[in-house]
Amino acid sequence: MVELTAIVQTAAGIATGAGLTLTDAWQTLLGDRMAMWRLTNALKMQPKIEEELKRAGLKLNAAKVPDRYAFAWFEEATKQDENEIQDLFAKLLAQAAAGNNDALDRRLLDIVTRLTPDDAKVFKAIYDTLNWSYRRHVRSQLQSLAWRSIHTTATNVVGDRAQKSVEHLVTVGLLTERFGLNTREISGAISLAFRTNREPDVRNLQLKEEAQSTAIGTSLYLALYPSTIEQPTA
Repeated sequence: MVELTAIVQTAAGIATGAGLTLTDAWQTLLGDRMAMWRLTNALKMQPKIEEELKRAGLKLNAAKVPDRYAFAWFEEATKQDENEIQDLFAKLLAQAAAGNNDALDRRLLDIVTRLTPDDAKVFKAIYDTLNWSYRRHVRSQLQSLAWRSIHTTATNVVGDRAQKSVEHLVTVGLLTERFGLNTREISGAISLAFRTNREPDVRNLQLKEEAQSTAIGTSLYLALYPSTIEQPTA
């Protein structure tokens, strides 16, 4: 591990002695190492992509992957050295090459690169619990879940690290917070008021706090795990 202080001191010496800029010094010290690290990551991902294609029964069609997407994918994917996140990038490229429109959304690349392995596991576990029965309009199904249910699911997957992952899924836009009045409590208060001929007692009414899936979260789920949701027939 190279110490930051040593890098700065060496860089200062190089800049003074050879007339190089600090940027040149960083490139001299880390450029080759960074390039090799990213190349190593790319090589590790090649068999993962092939396995994803084979598992899904897909064929690679490079013509379906726009250059802009391909460059963005390579830029983000080769920064990853954790197996779980590499797996997600492999799934995205395999699905993109097969013409999956959700996987071709470049915004998903930015989101996946910000996930940790724990986040990825919790995301899948939570979205697996959603009710996808109304499949024809799956992208418009923003489904609500009780926070208690979400935290139980997350805890079952990653233990006491669950809270951080749930919070981060909200931060990156894969879940959103939703607040509303508890309609059951309101109905009960009104019914009681009618029966007793009194004003409704609303002092104990509380906001209902829920989590909700998001459109971008649903898109990511469809991009990574399309076979878990039966697609509608024409």
